[in-house]
Amino acid sequence: VLDDFYTSREDKNITFTVAVLIFCILWFMGREIAQLYSSELEEYVKAYDNYIDVAQIILMMLTSWVLLDFKISFPENMDLISPLRGDDLDIISRGIVISTVGIAWLELLFVCGQLNYS
Repeated sequence: VLDDFYTSREDKNITFTVAVLIFCILWFMGREIAQLYSSELEEYVKAYDNYIDVAQIILMMLTSWVLLDFKISFPENMDLISPLRGDDLDIISRGIVISTVGIAWLELLFVCGQLNYS
C-alpha cells in the first residue's frame, strides 16, 4: 500500500507528506521550547535526549525541503523509489530521508523505554 502511495505519480501524496512533516516540526518545536522554558539551561543541555529531539527537528526540516525540492524538480516523474539521477545530491537526499526515519525510530525506543510497566 505504501509502495503505491509513493509511486502513484501524484504530487498530492508528497504534498500530504510534507504537510504532516510540517505539523510534526511545529509540534516538536513547541514541545522543545516549552521544555527549555520550564527547565534550567544547564539541565536542558546535559540531557542527551534533547540532542536527539533537536536532531529530529532538523532532519524533519531537511526531509521536508528534500521532498519539496523533488516535487519541484521532477513534476513529471513523481517516483521516489527508482533512482532519478546519479549525482551526489541524490545520494545526500536519500541519506537525509533515511536518517530522519532512523532517528524517529530511535526516539520511539526512548519513549517506550520511559514507560512504566507495573
